[in-house]
Amino acid sequence: MELDTQEFVIKTGVAIIAGFLMGLERQVKNKPAGLKTNTLVALGATIFILVGMTFEGDDETDLT
Repeated sequence: MELDTQEFVIKTGVAIIAGFLMGLERQVKNKPAGLKTNTLVALGATIFILVGMTFEGDDETDLT
């Protein structure tokens, strides 16, 4: 799978927005792991998956 820059930016942007909204909800309810944590976790998970999908099918690449 080839991932161009525009698609990467859109997908990471959506992940940031989703993580931000989840974190905002938790912060409003005064729960731990609020705004920054959820935003960064969503961004990190998205980048990990996108990189893994980019190298899918390569014999010598193992992300685990």
